[in-house]
Amino acid sequence: MGRFSAQLVLVLATIFGCLQIPMVFGETLDEKIERTTEICVNQTGISEEQTDLLMDDEFEHFDEEHFTHDMRCYMHCFHKNFGIIDKDGNPIEKEFVSFMEVRFSQKKDKVMAAMEKCRKIVDPDPCEHVFKFEICMAHTIELDKWHI
Repeated sequence: MGRFSAQLVLVLATIFGCLQIPMVFGETLDEKIERTTEICVNQTGISEEQTDLLMDDEFEHFDEEHFTHDMRCYMHCFHKNFGIIDKDGNPIEKEFVSFMEVRFSQKKDKVMAAMEKCRKIVDPDPCEHVFKFEICMAHTIELDKWHI
């Protein structure tokens, strides 16, 4: 599996496991996660520690300054490769809602309201756009607060 830990694959599999993700060239979900992770790490140059921080999925506990631009671009790359955002970085509603309902399984009832609120975020940088949308979603769902 290279330099990525089995823990990372397990976290990603948990997050994406319930999504209906198309399997490309017959690869398994774990293979797709590993391949996508490697592609996005190579594309952005983030460290394993930075990848772990992103995969811990506790964005509501961090402020924006904790995330470098490369980490934000990793998120964009990963979301794009999993088909939950469109070419402009906007969420594809059905896929993104499924993604969020898996991540926030105890708070599914808050996902659509958060989606409507966070869709108002606009940024010309696709990495920043995806990052700000993700932070808004996490803060709105988990903490019931986020100001746009």
